[in-house]
Amino acid sequence: QHCTTMTTKELVLVCAGGIKGVLDVQEKDTLADVRIQIDEELDDDLIVPDFAFHVNNVRISQKQERKKSAWLVLDKIVSLQAKRSRPLDMDDATIGMPPSAKKLKVDYSCDNATMQIT
Repeated sequence: QHCTTMTTKELVLVCAGGIKGVLDVQEKDTLADVRIQIDEELDDDLIVPDFAFHVNNVRISQKQERKKSAWLVLDKIVSLQAKRSRPLDMDDATIGMPPSAKKLKVDYSCDNATMQIT
């Protein structure tokens, strides 16, 4: 009779409100498996509604979760963040840019072109 033991490691997740939660994962587990564990094992107040995994601040698509090994992210910052509920618009794309980079108006009505920053 052959007996195998499953090794588990703790995966620390940054959950709702920045509170940390811990799940035991096995070597074979993917982030899709972790998603199921989150629903089964974590309290509802820790779960971000309609969340996406972010690993070191990079979003993992739900379509990629079946391919991503939970063990490969054990030493990284794994957080649960709300999915974007609306399409990206230009105001979002310019976040962090100086105001002068957001809108640049060029007036070509005269012989000399003038620029006005708004």
